[in-house]
Amino acid sequence: MLELRHYGDLNGGIVKDAEISGNHGGAGKPSGKYVLWTSPLHSKHSWERWTQREDAKSYIENRPVWRITLADDVSIYKIDSYSDLARLIVECGGFNPLGSGWPAKYPDWAEVFKRYDAIWLTEEGEYSTRLTGWDGDSPYTLYGWDCETVLIMRSRAVANVVREGGEFNGTCSSDSEGAGRGRGDQAS
Repeated sequence: MLELRHYGDLNGGIVKDAEISGNHGGAGKPSGKYVLWTSPLHSKHSWERWTQREDAKSYIENRPVWRITLADDVSIYKIDSYSDLARLIVECGGFNPLGSGWPAKYPDWAEVFKRYDAIWLTEEGEYSTRLTGWDGDSPYTLYGWDCETVLIMRSRAVANVVREGGEFNGTCSSDSEGAGRGRGDQAS
């Protein structure tokens, strides 16, 4: 089972199905309500570590911290290489957020969400897709995805949600206390 961490309100601990309203302009990310951004709990390239490296801790300070466990039967698309991203865009289509002056294409997130419960961009996948899309040789990109990420779109992807003790305290700790509940139940 993959354990993840999320910083933010999380609807009181209840994961909801994402309501995708489109592709997020120049950032190439999905937009809409309940899109759940997480990083693997023990990742060396997590959102938490990225904010520390980039001196951007304000993105996560004073926010609730949640530990999320994925369900065993989750339909997850894993991007571990550029070729994995290319296959996803061929399968689901792509869009260019900046028009014809920029050759890069991102996945069409509305189509991706029809087929998968979650997307897992691994550390290796992030390294191999973040600076692509600038030339015709590698036209697909996830530029702007700054760390190892599991993007959850459907509540059925989640087996358990636990609110970790307190808000983010400024350290990269993977051992926090909390009481967990099953999917759809409110965490305490």
